[in-house]
Amino acid sequence: MCEIIKGIRTLLPKFPISLRISEWKMGDFESRPHNKPKDLEEFLKPLILAGVDLFDCSTHRYYNPIYQNSSLSYPGWVKKISGLNTMVTGCIGLDVTLEETWRGKNFQQANFNVLEEKLFAEEFDIIGIGRPFLSDPDWAYKFIYNQKDKIIPFDRKDMP
Repeated sequence: MCEIIKGIRTLLPKFPISLRISEWKMGDFESRPHNKPKDLEEFLKPLILAGVDLFDCSTHRYYNPIYQNSSLSYPGWVKKISGLNTMVTGCIGLDVTLEETWRGKNFQQANFNVLEEKLFAEEFDIIGIGRPFLSDPDWAYKFIYNQKDKIIPFDRKDMP
C-alpha cells in the first residue's frame, strides 16, 4: 500500500491522496485490527510518511468509541494520531447498519445530536453519506441548514 501511495505522490505531487481504512471486517464486527492506540499509530505512520493526505475511516457505527476509557471514535483516534483530516462513514443519519438493512430491520430516524457533537468536537472533518441519499437527495442541505425534521428517513425500498 505504501509503495502505491509513494508512486502516486511521485507522479502527482500536488494531487490529494485519500485512503479508505476500516476498523472492522464485514461479517465480523467484533474484529479489531488495532487493539490499542499504539497499534493504530504503528499502522498509520508509514501511510502518512508515504503521502496520504486524508483518511476515509469506515466504521460499523460512527459514534462508537473504539478504546476503553475514551469517548473517541475510530476517525477521532485516526485524526488525533495522524494530525490529518478524516472522513467518517458508518450509519450516518441511520440507526441500523447496512447488514441490518439487508436483513429487513425496520429503520428509525437517527438522533442527530451525536453526529453534531462529534462533528463540532472535530473528531472528523468530512461526513460520508450513502443510504440516506437514496431516500432523500437533499439530506445534506437539510442537515446543514437545520431542517433535520424535514429529512425523509431512509427506506430500504429505495435501495437499488
